Amino acid sequence: MAQSITPHSSEQSAANQRNLRRLVLSVQASLDKLNLLIAICDNPLYRDELIRTYEAELTAKGIACYQIQLDRQQPSLKQSLLDWQAQNPDWQSDPSTLVTVRGDELLPVRLQQAKSAQEKFFFSVQWTREGLREFQFPIVLWVTQAVAQGLAQQAPDFWSWRGGVFEFAQPMAWQMPNSLQGEQPQPETTNQSDPLADPIELEQQIAALQAEDADSPLLDSLYQSLGETYYQRLERGIAVDRPQEETKAISAFEAAIARREHLPDPTPLASSLSYLALLYKSQGGYSEAEPLHLRALQIIEQQLGADHPTTA
Repeated sequence: MAQSITPHSSEQSAANQRNLRRLVLSVQASLDKLNLLIAICDNPLYRDELIRTYEAELTAKGIACYQIQLDRQQPSLKQSLLDWQAQNPDWQSDPSTLVTVRGDELLPVRLQQAKSAQEKFFFSVQWTREGLREFQFPIVLWVTQAVAQGLAQQAPDFWSWRGGVFEFAQPMAWQMPNSLQGEQPQPETTNQSDPLADPIELEQQIAALQAEDADSPLLDSLYQSLGETYYQRLERGIAVDRPQEETKAISAFEAAIARREHLPDPTPLASSLSYLALLYKSQGGYSEAEPLHLRALQIIEQQLGADHPTTA
């Protein structure tokens, strides 16, 4: 039976937003010069959401954003960049450029090969500092936690001249809501001692970002983090004014939903819908919760297929 989208810790979510902001600022501070930025995430769905978010913000500022993927057979960062340049001969006409490199294929599998893709990659990057100097633009290299640890251990020279490391944590599974007619969906139970983000601080970040750029793609994630923070406070029984915090949680999720309605990837929208449904259900608002649950389920079924174990 399908289950609810698993809400992740609001403190974790707030930390992700801070790291995303740091990443954007690092890119902006290093335009037109080489700066290697390492981004770490084990969840490809969440990684893609983060890429979409920062590319949308940077594109709006006139920065041309490109994506390339490392070749599993020849996972060379330099060669991948050279191939990209050959395929995009007009890239230098762009005012400023950012290249995002995805390392999806760097899996520690050997089978019949003498070296795994990871081992080939570690070997290829170890002494590439001089070879990459011709690329005068910031590069965001996305890897998993395991690959990042391997880089630090097996390619220390490459690792030493990175411009920054940005780690993003997100549960691997995006689970879906139950029908309200069957077993009731249960939100994630978090350790009561786990710290939560400060909702006042999040509200201040939202106000500051809205004043700076009311259309910033970062706002939908900040509203989501704010809603999750109030949600967890309500679940833990630590809300100072429960009716007021319920209202603020609903408003935050509604703001996130409004901003996520037209995203190319609807997965974040499904998460926001599921949270809001759980919140309404906790108040006894089953008529408000059911259509939100069903819509979230429909989105994930469209993404994964109706026969996928997560939605079956």
